[in-house]
Amino acid sequence: MADLSVLITQVELNTNLEESAIQCINGLAAKLDEARGSQVAINGVIAEMRKKASALAKAIKANTDTLSPEQPVETEKTPVE
Repeated sequence: MADLSVLITQVELNTNLEESAIQCINGLAAKLDEARGSQVAINGVIAEMRKKASALAKAIKANTDTLSPEQPVETEKTPVE
């Protein structure tokens, strides 16, 4: 039987990333909703977004597999009996 642990781990990582992105988007929507009608508050949300954008980009890069589509993924080969 093939070892599926690498695939399972990747699926878990992708799921965690997706959940984090959803949480981030929902949080942003809530902040903008709270800031509605106040340009000062909206400017504060924009400044916060810009401040965190660089950190988010670095985190995505650090936690994203850097294999190009042309590079094969090495897997353990199980002998067939």
